[in-house]
Amino acid sequence: MKLYENIKKYRNERGLSQEQLAELMGYSEKSMISKIEKGQVELGIKKIMKFAEIFGVPADVLMGFDISEAYNEASPDTQAAVRAVLGIRRE
Repeated sequence: MKLYENIKKYRNERGLSQEQLAELMGYSEKSMISKIEKGQVELGIKKIMKFAEIFGVPADVLMGFDISEAYNEASPDTQAAVRAVLGIRRE
């Protein structure tokens, strides 16, 4: 449900009406945004990415999975393992 709550949150923060967001998303009716915000519609990854682009936030944040926050809360060993997998050197 976090995804759907975040869509409503970011829409409101950006000052967009449901009608305006529906138009940006390519929906013909604003009722689709209402249904999405209530969690009544399953969204595919392409739609999630489009919402994220419109709101100017990473998709993981929109979905409620802030990866950077999880990384910062991880143990030093876990952080080192993530850096090793990604090939990132710590300076």
